[in-house]
Amino acid sequence: LPCDRAGGSTEWGEPCRPDPAPLLAGCDALLVSGMTLGNGTFEPLLAHARDTGKPLVAFAQTGSAVLPRFLGAGLTAVSAEPYPFFWLDGGPSTVYRYRAAA
Repeated sequence: LPCDRAGGSTEWGEPCRPDPAPLLAGCDALLVSGMTLGNGTFEPLLAHARDTGKPLVAFAQTGSAVLPRFLGAGLTAVSAEPYPFFWLDGGPSTVYRYRAAA
Protein backbone atom coordinates (compact mmCIF):
# COMPACT_ATOMS: atom_id res chain seq x y z
CA LEU A 1 0.00 0.00 0.00
CA PRO A 2 1.48 3.35 -0.93
CA CYS A 3 2.49 5.71 1.86
CA ASP A 4 3.69 9.28 1.62
CA ARG A 5 4.02 11.77 4.47
CA ALA A 6 2.21 14.33 2.30
CA GLY A 7 -0.76 12.02 1.62
CA GLY A 8 -2.38 12.51 -1.76
CA SER A 9 -2.77 9.72 -4.30
CA THR A 10 -0.76 7.73 -6.81
CA GLU A 11 -0.94 8.32 -10.55
CA TRP A 12 -3.52 5.49 -10.60
CA GLY A 13 -5.73 7.22 -8.05
CA GLU A 14 -4.83 5.02 -5.08
CA PRO A 15 -4.75 6.95 -1.81
CA CYS A 16 -1.33 7.45 -0.22
CA ARG A 17 -1.51 6.98 3.50
CA PRO A 18 0.55 9.51 5.47
CA ASP A 19 1.51 7.05 8.23
CA PRO A 20 2.74 3.51 7.51
CA ALA A 21 2.55 2.38 11.16
CA PRO A 22 -1.10 1.17 11.09
CA LEU A 23 -0.36 -0.92 7.98
CA LEU A 24 2.72 -2.76 9.22
CA ALA A 25 1.00 -5.66 10.95
CA GLY A 26 -0.83 -6.61 7.74
CA CYS A 27 2.10 -6.45 5.35
CA ASP A 28 4.28 -9.33 4.18
CA ALA A 29 7.24 -7.15 3.20
CA LEU A 30 8.29 -3.51 3.16
CA LEU A 31 9.57 -1.62 0.12
CA VAL A 32 10.83 1.82 1.10
CA SER A 33 12.63 4.72 -0.52
CA GLY A 34 15.80 6.37 0.71
CA MET A 35 13.68 9.35 1.72
CA THR A 36 12.72 7.40 4.85
CA LEU A 37 16.20 8.26 6.18
CA GLY A 38 15.41 11.95 6.14
CA ASN A 39 11.76 11.98 7.19
CA GLY A 40 12.09 10.01 10.43
CA THR A 41 10.37 6.82 9.31
CA PHE A 42 13.35 4.57 8.59
CA GLU A 43 14.15 3.58 12.18
CA PRO A 44 10.63 2.38 13.06
CA LEU A 45 10.38 0.50 9.74
CA LEU A 46 13.78 -1.10 10.33
CA ALA A 47 12.78 -2.07 13.88
CA HIS A 48 9.54 -3.62 12.61
CA ALA A 49 11.40 -5.64 9.98
CA ARG A 50 14.00 -6.76 12.50
CA ASP A 51 11.40 -7.69 15.13
CA THR A 52 9.11 -9.59 12.74
CA GLY A 53 11.60 -11.01 10.26
CA LYS A 54 9.73 -9.39 7.36
CA PRO A 55 11.86 -8.47 4.35
CA LEU A 56 12.74 -4.78 4.14
CA VAL A 57 14.03 -3.60 0.76
CA ALA A 58 15.10 -0.03 0.02
CA PHE A 59 15.48 1.67 -3.32
CA ALA A 60 17.55 4.76 -3.03
CA GLN A 61 19.10 7.71 -4.61
CA THR A 62 18.79 9.59 -1.33
CA GLY A 63 20.84 7.61 1.15
CA SER A 64 22.41 5.31 -1.46
CA ALA A 65 25.75 5.43 0.37
CA VAL A 66 24.17 4.97 3.81
CA LEU A 67 21.50 2.30 3.42
CA PRO A 68 23.84 -0.63 2.58
CA ARG A 69 25.32 -0.19 6.08
CA PHE A 70 22.03 -1.52 7.52
CA LEU A 71 22.20 -4.83 5.66
CA GLY A 72 22.06 -7.67 8.15
CA ALA A 73 20.59 -5.37 10.81
CA GLY A 74 17.00 -5.59 9.58
CA LEU A 75 17.49 -4.40 6.01
CA THR A 76 17.30 -7.24 3.49
CA ALA A 77 18.39 -5.57 0.24
CA VAL A 78 19.14 -2.20 -1.37
CA SER A 79 18.96 -1.00 -4.93
CA ALA A 80 21.07 2.15 -4.95
CA GLU A 81 21.75 4.67 -7.65
CA PRO A 82 24.33 7.15 -6.43
CA TYR A 83 24.72 10.71 -7.70
CA PRO A 84 24.68 11.76 -10.50
CA PHE A 85 21.30 10.23 -11.03
CA PHE A 86 20.24 8.97 -14.44
CA TRP A 87 17.55 11.61 -14.85
CA LEU A 88 19.94 14.53 -14.68
CA ASP A 89 21.29 13.97 -18.18
CA GLY A 90 19.16 11.14 -19.56
CA GLY A 91 22.28 9.05 -20.13
CA PRO A 92 23.26 5.63 -18.79
CA SER A 93 23.64 5.14 -15.06
CA THR A 94 25.03 2.53 -12.72
CA VAL A 95 22.65 0.85 -10.30
CA TYR A 96 24.18 -1.02 -7.37
CA ARG A 97 22.32 -3.92 -5.79
CA TYR A 98 23.15 -5.09 -2.28
CA ARG A 99 21.65 -7.84 -0.17
CA ALA A 100 22.24 -9.25 3.27
CA ALA A 101 24.40 -12.37 3.41
CA ALA A 102 22.33 -15.54 3.61
